[in-house]
Amino acid sequence: MTIKKETRSKKPLRTQFMADFTAAFIGDPTKIKDPAPPPATDPWPDPGRLWPTSGQNQTQIVADYATFVNVLLTVGFVGAPPPAAPNGSLGDRIGKFLIAQNWPAGTAVPPEYKNELPTVHLVEIAVIQERLVQAINSFTGGGSGGSGSNWPPH
Repeated sequence: MTIKKETRSKKPLRTQFMADFTAAFIGDPTKIKDPAPPPATDPWPDPGRLWPTSGQNQTQIVADYATFVNVLLTVGFVGAPPPAAPNGSLGDRIGKFLIAQNWPAGTAVPPEYKNELPTVHLVEIAVIQERLVQAINSFTGGGSGGSGSNWPPH
């Protein structure tokens, strides 16, 4: 029996869409320590945090997180239009952003992944979720007031 050598890329999959989404909704993606080697303190997305916003409590943050995930999965996994949301709400802003980006159909992916589009779009969603959780951690759990933490612990 021959065991196949691992052929997966050692380089993390990153797309311009991930960076654009992060910049529009969370914070400057160029400031992320990706990955942050422990025990580095990573206060990202401070300074310049877009989300969570000052004054949000945990319940509001969870509701926003659910909105991010719902809209991204509805569009990127189900292939449906963004869910209806009140004008100007977070769900509406995310939906309009995805439409303006023509995501997932019209966004660029690295050439080595061109035949794996469904997987690429799930990875894009997963990376964005990771960044949302990192933003929550630095905002509430990793040090109150955005003082940062040992991210990522995994």
